[in-house]
Amino acid sequence: MKRIFIFILIFSTSSAFALIDFKTLTKKYNKAKKARQLKGGAMDGGGTGGLREENGAAWFYQDKTPNYIRACIKRSQKFKATEKMIQNVILNSFQIWDDYINKSDIYTSKVTDDQGNPYPYNDKLKILTQLKFEKCSKDTELTFYFGVKDQRVKDVLAGLNNPKGFAFRNYEDIDAQKGTSKGIVWIFDPTDTPTDLSDDLYFDWSDTKYLQAIMNHEVGHIMGVGHFENTIMQEDIEHLFILSKMTIDATTPEQTKELILNAKKYLNKIDHKTKLLSKFEFKGESFEGMMGVPGSKELDETFKVFMKRSPIGKVKVKLQITSPDLNKTKYFVTDDLETKEFELTKFERDVTNFSFGTIIPNKFKRVRKTYDAQWDSWDIDSDNEFTFSARLRGKMHIKGMNPVYAILGVNSGVTGYFEKPSDDTTYTSSFSNLSLHFIDQNMKTRIMFVDEVANWEFTEDDETTNTDIITK
Repeated sequence: MKRIFIFILIFSTSSAFALIDFKTLTKKYNKAKKARQLKGGAMDGGGTGGLREENGAAWFYQDKTPNYIRACIKRSQKFKATEKMIQNVILNSFQIWDDYINKSDIYTSKVTDDQGNPYPYNDKLKILTQLKFEKCSKDTELTFYFGVKDQRVKDVLAGLNNPKGFAFRNYEDIDAQKGTSKGIVWIFDPTDTPTDLSDDLYFDWSDTKYLQAIMNHEVGHIMGVGHFENTIMQEDIEHLFILSKMTIDATTPEQTKELILNAKKYLNKIDHKTKLLSKFEFKGESFEGMMGVPGSKELDETFKVFMKRSPIGKVKVKLQITSPDLNKTKYFVTDDLETKEFELTKFERDVTNFSFGTIIPNKFKRVRKTYDAQWDSWDIDSDNEFTFSARLRGKMHIKGMNPVYAILGVNSGVTGYFEKPSDDTTYTSSFSNLSLHFIDQNMKTRIMFVDEVANWEFTEDDETTNTDIITK
């Protein structure tokens, strides 16, 4: 009988890192990446019936027995990390994910009865994050390999192109009714794959922060998270390793310096520029964003409304929301010259619209098979994306300025404005979890705050030809 596999690949490439300048480094990396046809993404076998529902979902659930994951470690003697260090890194990774999940609203029941009371959340869809180490045996549920290549690992590697790590399980080892699986996590040993590209310079597993980063990625797959850009789950986290190894001196360009500092800062964090989960409290929150497309006519005009001059350098804005009614919310406008603070003293709402759907990220996929006694049949329970959006409209009072009509969007999708095409106009739209616009005296919609903006380019026939997404 043919075996069907599930595996999730972190990245498949040998390195291109050396202690050289950033431009040369990037050129070498991209050339090597192209030559080896870098592979990535969630890759799952599905048989003749296509992908199974369990594809890419969390591996273990809280209602399983025993109520923990039975785990063991297989380590090569040459691997540059002790077994104690490896064990601590694994436990820490599960704790990091447990903390992340608990701080989110992933288990908040969105379904209510006729009286508006939420139904209890389905325990069968709660992810298990606790594990205990034991001696490896046929009953072990999760085996961690560090540089070891037994037949089980070789079978997976045979279908991959020089991977640095992977998380893998067979369909036949998944019990979606009991909420458990049997799978493996494998991390390569740089000394086993010597190349002229010096893998071990940045895959230095004796340094805890690098081993922790790759483990956080692989454990994320066990939690039911696929590849997602600008987080620790991005398909190619090799760039984080490369950049975090680089040094900064007087000759380092400012843009490169920012990339390096961000890589060092984000290496062991789950969320980077993007979030796997979005939770908006609408109170006591501080959000950094943009005023529009950098260098655009619209941004320049809106900046002048607040600063009474044209911007110098990069423009950033921040909203500091101190109360649910938006009263006394702080608004900060910054460029290379100065930062000014504005107080939104009052927001008189006249319209509030809510909608529900799968709009923002909740990238934890969960699948369970449950028995429905009423219909005498098995069904699939799943919950991997759900959220709400809201648009608040009304009169906004800013201290020292005339009141304006404003629109606040939470998980707002596409908002913004599109003017008649002309040679000197930028067409701006926001793709934002949080956005704030106001209407000026000429009835023109202006962006005060967005997470991201898109610069829409038009042909002579006024048709959109390209969209460049710009993040904060």
